[in-house]
Amino acid sequence: LGVSFPEDVKDSYRIHNGQKSCFDTPDRQQWKDYCLIDYRQLLSLARIKDEWSVWKELLDTGGLGDHYMTLENGEVCE
Repeated sequence: LGVSFPEDVKDSYRIHNGQKSCFDTPDRQQWKDYCLIDYRQLLSLARIKDEWSVWKELLDTGGLGDHYMTLENGEVCE
């Protein structure tokens, strides 16, 4: 990806390299209790790379249509 993570992020991933899907819970009615932040899943490093590849390809091929904008510093946002 060409990025460097801060030491605290590296330390965290050494302990917690992702989590099970929030939807793979014993009681699907309580799925939100299994998600880490704002009902989102903590992705593994491998999954981060996979997701980045998918979104990067969509961006590069115009698959996002007009649903994004690029800021002057190169960041992409909705």
